Amino acid sequence: MEIQVIEYCTTNIEQDVLTAIQELRLLYPKAKIQEWGCLGHCHHCFRNPFVFLNEKMIVEARSASELVMLVQKAAAE
Repeated sequence: MEIQVIEYCTTNIEQDVLTAIQELRLLYPKAKIQEWGCLGHCHHCFRNPFVFLNEKMIVEARSASELVMLVQKAAAE
């Protein structure tokens, strides 16, 4: 899957999402990275770092480094 859009919630920043976002910016420089106040996936947001890819796929992980790894895995599929 080509990563075109990466979206994240500002309320999910507590989960160390910014670390992952910085790395994803380097890995996918052509992707549009959007910050939102809320994506409406609060059950994910309160538990773990997550991003929404291409407006259709949620990737959730236990840590920022795992989140980056799972995004890379999704991109390879």
